[in-house]
Amino acid sequence: MIANALACALRFIAAVVGGHDLAIVVLTVAFYLLLAPFAYVGQRTIHRIQQVQPAIGELRSRFKGDRRELNRALLVLYRDRGIRPARFLFGWIPLVAQVLLGIVLYLHLLSLPHGEIDHFIIPWLDSLSIADRTYVLPLLLGLVLGLKWHLTRRLNPAGASIGKAALMLALPTVTTLVSTVLPAGVTLFMLTNAILMTAKDLVVMRWLAPG
Repeated sequence: MIANALACALRFIAAVVGGHDLAIVVLTVAFYLLLAPFAYVGQRTIHRIQQVQPAIGELRSRFKGDRRELNRALLVLYRDRGIRPARFLFGWIPLVAQVLLGIVLYLHLLSLPHGEIDHFIIPWLDSLSIADRTYVLPLLLGLVLGLKWHLTRRLNPAGASIGKAALMLALPTVTTLVSTVLPAGVTLFMLTNAILMTAKDLVVMRWLAPG
């Protein structure tokens, strides 16, 4: 039912804006803005927990070996600072929703005959249901994901161990390679999402900047 509703929404937007590629961009942006409050709550919770990391470290040293007392002390700390750790899970809601939207979009594009999809902003593609053989979209996706990786490291330098940094670099690399065989419409969806998430990271960096 949800898949059919999203497919109908995509066709309706395409009829209004004049092409499926722009419809994918519009639908992705609308979906992102709809779920932005959940992402904000999750990001704000993470930031607050990061702010009390020194206090958490002191509590872990004081109650080393006593897990029950440590948990009680952490609950008191979170309560006093107005932190609700469970809200961290809110940040996963947009991610899960975007993955589901990507899957629905993938299945929808594969179900359409070649050449049936109209274009509007991507004239070099024969169809959004096949891969971009010019590799323009995958290359753009790789550049944006690389920028996001850099911003993520700057936002959380304390947690950027060598192993974690390597994993964070591997994910955008693998994603870019996979996008070279995905339908161009799906790659466009991923690129739009990556641009929105990178823009969000830039806003967060400005928000966290001192002064």
